[in-house]
Amino acid sequence: MQRDLSQNDLLNQTRDYKALKATVLKISEMQDKHGRPPALHEESQMTSGAVDQNLRDREKLRRKALWMLSHLQPGDPKAIPVVVVLDDIEHQDEADTSLMDAVKVEQLRSLVVIELRSNGLRIVNELSIPEPWRERFLQASIGSTRLEAGPYLHDFQKFIDLWTQENRHLEAHRSAITN
Repeated sequence: MQRDLSQNDLLNQTRDYKALKATVLKISEMQDKHGRPPALHEESQMTSGAVDQNLRDREKLRRKALWMLSHLQPGDPKAIPVVVVLDDIEHQDEADTSLMDAVKVEQLRSLVVIELRSNGLRIVNELSIPEPWRERFLQASIGSTRLEAGPYLHDFQKFIDLWTQENRHLEAHRSAITN
């Protein structure tokens, strides 16, 4: 990638984090993951119990930023403020003592309780998903169909696969910024 921005340009773009965060939120609210205007989608009916509001807010912002980043190619200067927001969220995660023992994404499939319904559908016992993954899954699943008893197993598996892809894409953006 040809370097379009100097270090000073990068610093100037990332100096005011609050304005940057507001910009990311404003842009992301213009459409959902399917490109529909916000009036055409609704908030999830799922709840995550007594999860810390800070975690919920971080995961909501992370999800919006990851969706925005998915539409940008590594090296696109428009990705820089989104990556900065995601880096800040990651730093907040590292400082959050309640997440110190959080399991790795690779361990999730073996930890969740799967229930087989009489109609043959497999669902995940939502409470068996450890935090912060439950909140991440809930934020990624807004608008998805589910049973009252819990989300479909295939949706949870898709989330894990997508999380891995999204983080590879984020790393490609980080590499493009530093090169």
